[in-house]
Amino acid sequence: MTDIPLTVIEIVSPSQADTEILAKFEQYFNAGVKSCWLVMPSLKAIAVYSAIGQYEFFKENTTLVDWATGIEIPLNEVFV
Repeated sequence: MTDIPLTVIEIVSPSQADTEILAKFEQYFNAGVKSCWLVMPSLKAIAVYSAIGQYEFFKENTTLVDWATGIEIPLNEVFV
């Protein structure tokens, strides 16, 4: 791959530690990624990180808005 993606999406699994996920996000941001999404299927929610420690939390029946990329997605279309 020659281009850095604008967004990275991680789906949390029960075996992943928060520190492991945030370490990955830090590497992604250092590489130039603009946003990282943490998808939490059990909560029907997505946290959109714009930097480490800076995120917005979106729950079911709301519209996710990623200000870094302009992406907007109704979560009722994600968690069917």
